[in-house]
Amino acid sequence: MKLIDRKKGKIFGINVIDFFVIAVFLFLVFITISTVFQNKMVYNGEEVYQAVKAVNKLEMKGFLVEATVTGRNIGDPFGKEIVKQGMVVDAYGGTIVLKNKYGDKTTVGGSMSYLEDFSANRVELIPLYDSSVSFYPSKRQFSNFSNFIDTLKDIKKESGAVNVVLSGNVLIQNPGVGFPVFENNAARCFACVRSKAQKLGVNFYSLNYYLIDLNEVERLNLSSGEVTLKNFKVYLGFSGKLKEEKLDKLYSYLKADGILRDRREATYVSVEKLL
Repeated sequence: MKLIDRKKGKIFGINVIDFFVIAVFLFLVFITISTVFQNKMVYNGEEVYQAVKAVNKLEMKGFLVEATVTGRNIGDPFGKEIVKQGMVVDAYGGTIVLKNKYGDKTTVGGSMSYLEDFSANRVELIPLYDSSVSFYPSKRQFSNFSNFIDTLKDIKKESGAVNVVLSGNVLIQNPGVGFPVFENNAARCFACVRSKAQKLGVNFYSLNYYLIDLNEVERLNLSSGEVTLKNFKVYLGFSGKLKEEKLDKLYSYLKADGILRDRREATYVSVEKLL
């Protein structure tokens, strides 16, 4: 059979018109699959730099990101393919740093990497929520730690957020525990990028957060004195995108409750628009 039969007007034994219809159909299928693939934020081993850029964009807008990576441990003589999962706590150059639920960290590079702990041939990024509203709360002083936590839990409930994520400094008077215990408990978090404790004075401590889920903060369960927020930002994470009507109601609630001074101080973003 001829590949191209000009006399009969066939290609691979198929009528020319039918051939081009099939070719266009296959092309559209390929484009659709590629788009869906990219929307899932899946990267191959040669695209780790793109994955790092995506993580940086997401974290700058307050998104906590988990990742599932497939590949091999560098130095494994058998080169056995394994899967690792964890929270992304850093991303730079061609390296992603994952932390598992036990607090162990793994550096992940691309398929040709040799300096990291793990060489990935597949990286899937998984933001914990699809969109977020961020703002600096106007209320920055609370009578105690429980009052601080309850205020944020009320905001979560009333807004319908699936996550409340925090960044900034929480200054705590009379935390009720010694600093070594306080420091150790602060460092033990999974759903966070960074959580550190600092001793500012006698019975005066600070929690320095960068993207930590409210549940991790609540777990500290402190019986404290006054709590003061400094350079503090709140991110409300939502499942799916929010309609304008929902945003208007959210902003009205936050302003009426004294949490937000002006709706122009709040920012709404979605993963879809960011990437």
